Amino acid sequence: MKSRSRRTYAAPKQEGFDFGPWHQYRAERGEFGASNCDPKEQARRDQEQRQRARREQEQRDQEQRDRQQRARYNRPAGFDPREVLGVGPYATQTEIRAAWLKLVKLHHPDHGGDAEKFRVVQAAFERLRCSRAA
Repeated sequence: MKSRSRRTYAAPKQEGFDFGPWHQYRAERGEFGASNCDPKEQARRDQEQRQRARREQEQRDQEQRDRQQRARYNRPAGFDPREVLGVGPYATQTEIRAAWLKLVKLHHPDHGGDAEKFRVVQAAFERLRCSRAA
């Protein structure tokens, strides 16, 4: 029985050969050893990368603030937070929080609950929590 030898293929050593997008991505990240560019060019690239990361983080933060703002002011008409949470007019913060936790566990979308009910429960708790602090 003949044994098969493994063939290995060397990458072409042509200048300007395109290895594909993955190779280009890794090359841009500097994963292939020391860079051949001068230190000023490397510093410029590093600064651009930091600026890009900062812009992306600011964008994520702004999106989160927008979601919170929409959730805060997007409440149904006739919204009574005490009725939603099922607490009386003289409920303490502890009772409000206990009722909120019970409803959150029941209606959380990640655990098979209804997202709309979860949003209403969150808005009710937020309103009661803010009104107590004032």
